[in-house]
Amino acid sequence: MLNLPVALLCLASAPTATDATPIAVFDFAAVGLGDETDRGLGRSLAAIVAAEVQALGHRTISSADLDAMLSLEKQKDLLGCEENTSCLAEIGGALGVELMVAGTIGRLGGSYTLTLTLIDTRRAEVRQRFQGEAGSTDVLANTARRGVGVLFEKTVDVKGTGILVVRTEPDGGEILLDGKPVGRAPATLDEVPAGEHQLSARLGEQQGTLDVRVRSGQVERVTIRLQAGPGVTVKILSTPPDATVYLDGAVRGTTPLVAADVAAGLHTVRLEAPGYLPLEQSITLSREEYERGGEVPLKVELALREHVTLLPVPVGVSAGAAADGRALGDGVALAIELFVEPLPWLEVGLGYTSPVAATLTLRWLPLHGGLELGLIARGVAFAESPTLRDGSPAVAGGLCAGWFSEVGLGELGVRLEVLLSRQLKPARIDLWTVPVALSAAWRI
Repeated sequence: MLNLPVALLCLASAPTATDATPIAVFDFAAVGLGDETDRGLGRSLAAIVAAEVQALGHRTISSADLDAMLSLEKQKDLLGCEENTSCLAEIGGALGVELMVAGTIGRLGGSYTLTLTLIDTRRAEVRQRFQGEAGSTDVLANTARRGVGVLFEKTVDVKGTGILVVRTEPDGGEILLDGKPVGRAPATLDEVPAGEHQLSARLGEQQGTLDVRVRSGQVERVTIRLQAGPGVTVKILSTPPDATVYLDGAVRGTTPLVAADVAAGLHTVRLEAPGYLPLEQSITLSREEYERGGEVPLKVELALREHVTLLPVPVGVSAGAAADGRALGDGVALAIELFVEPLPWLEVGLGYTSPVAATLTLRWLPLHGGLELGLIARGVAFAESPTLRDGSPAVAGGLCAGWFSEVGLGELGVRLEVLLSRQLKPARIDLWTVPVALSAAWRI
């Protein structure tokens, strides 16, 4: 619906008139509309027309001025005149104006028709007439402005039909012409009535709107840019409460959390709480559902599973393969290990590498949980394996990297270890090896 306060503001701020002879602009008669719509739409259009006439350099007498200047009897006569030229001319003469603009707004099918008439009150004749069509109330204001241009010979009138070639960015949007679906972009719309129309398009939660003017016999090419609509408010609850909320990877607070102005569409929610397994879930926020519910925050409720621990400190087991990094083709050894975490970020492991090698390992893991990175110190006894030769003890040190993920009971992960080993044999100083091990681990 046209905005009456905005229209009146435009009227008040129009340029100072230079024509000494005022032009009266009556409220428009409405045909085929509801009573409330009649009054609001007719008065709003008249205010817009008055502002446009004043912008052309003429003084205008508005509807409020007419109410003050005309007697009650004359106002009743005016309401009954509608498009009767002699009747309007008689009232215009009583007002002392030489020109008057009268109008009628009505419905024709799904469109609006607007008729504007410029009347010479001295001759009681129509000087100029305009008839236009608008697909919706959203573009009626533009039709009225064009009509004023036609009345005062500033604009050439348009009639007939034209062609609209419509694209959307991104491509594939559903196109609506004056609120009616007409296809999916890119699309060519034939025989579109000349005049003002509103094009809109939507693709998922993205939408866009564009006002267009169609000229007779012309091809108009337009592109509608689609953007995410207004955001929604979402309320995230968890069992237990006070869980940290990550929305699309960014920390937003703790539950219960109310997040405003979140873009409609697909999002990822992750919850973390001490003693519970992390929970990650995809949610879809619908702007349509949000508006249908009276813009009450959309509720998301999630329940975390408790992290079960069977022992006072974490313990685990790993199994994998080890080889000499300098000579990977010489053979691969089976490596298994039991380990315990007596302190945070510190692991102590006891392992076995085939055919005969016992290992004692210390791991310092400053980056711990999910991604792991750290240093290793290892002692080897009874060495006889593809990674150690001559059956002598050895010491080694190096780097460890891994990735662990929470499961129902404990954590599962993989580890890669790269070390430099020195065999403890005084008679030989060149017995260096580069053990490389890849293993799977389970930690509870």
